[in-house]
Amino acid sequence: MPLYNLARVTTPTVGTGTLALGAPVQSFLSFAQAGAQDGDTITYALEAVIGNAGAREVGRGIYNDGATPTLTRNVLRSTNNNNPLNLPGGTQQQVAIAAAAEDFGGVIVAPAAPTGVAANALWLNSTNGILYLWYHDGTTEQWIAVSGPAGPQGPVGLQGVIGPVGPTGPPSFSDANSDGALWARRNGAWERVAVHPDANADGALWARRNGAWQRVPIDTDPPVDGAYLRRNGAWIPLTHASAALTSDIALAPAHAFIDGPSIDVGTVGTWFVTGTITFGNPNGAFGIIGRLWDRTTIIADASMTMGAAGWSGCVAMSGIITNPVAPLRVSAAGLGSPEGIMLADYMRIPLVPDTTRQTHITAMRIG
Repeated sequence: MPLYNLARVTTPTVGTGTLALGAPVQSFLSFAQAGAQDGDTITYALEAVIGNAGAREVGRGIYNDGATPTLTRNVLRSTNNNNPLNLPGGTQQQVAIAAAAEDFGGVIVAPAAPTGVAANALWLNSTNGILYLWYHDGTTEQWIAVSGPAGPQGPVGLQGVIGPVGPTGPPSFSDANSDGALWARRNGAWERVAVHPDANADGALWARRNGAWQRVPIDTDPPVDGAYLRRNGAWIPLTHASAALTSDIALAPAHAFIDGPSIDVGTVGTWFVTGTITFGNPNGAFGIIGRLWDRTTIIADASMTMGAAGWSGCVAMSGIITNPVAPLRVSAAGLGSPEGIMLADYMRIPLVPDTTRQTHITAMRIG
């Protein structure tokens, strides 16, 4: 808002309209003499005598430097309830260039544009957050936005450093006895934990049972001459035996078990036994039943039939027997006539005689 010194003039204006600016008051200057420019927005102070009483008005107006200079009226404050004074005319009316309190108010914060403000005044719109400048371009005056509305809130910043650890709080309960013994907490109280005495330090293996230490017996090592199984406090050798048929055996008479190869393993122990019987008949179709046993306990049976003469086949059997009463063996019975043959060497390979095991039995002790 321009401010010019020593500018005070009379005004013959009648009513509430634009002020006509007259001659300067004695010892003062006219608006033009003080430096006012055509189109300036000027803060003015108006004094008049109305009805034998003084009246005053402060406002802003636009100065027109014509043949008869004029000043528009935009009242900021007045003794007429802040309305324009209704001037009666005469020589007791004076108007001067002045400074109003509004010229020094800084940023005006309001939801609507204020009026009658000084040039370069700032107004912050409290509704949208935009800052405006009251700008005079030499011809017109208007509010010009000088900042946009407040932007969106920025992202949350990084978490600050963790503060120092606070002091240690008081213990939740008293400490245990410091006598060196082992203590445990139970039912809100400390209890001494009973510790067993150590076992004998003689190098043997000891175990705790029924509140006392007991020596754990350790078996001696088995002999080093073979494989052994521990049973009933003694080492049992894991022996094995086998036998094979050396010549063919006719399965006659029919339906009677004819023994093949056998092995005598004694009458003690548990044995895993396997046996295979190879058979054939050049005279016609036939069938057999094979058996793995000790002539009392049957370990396993198997059967097969052949549909034509000259065919051959085999049956394989396995099982477990405990404490056999006689030598273990494979046996076969022919079914019907012809009865068939238990074969020792079906292939009859002349280059390797006595090496085939077409019909055989094997037993291995497992207990």
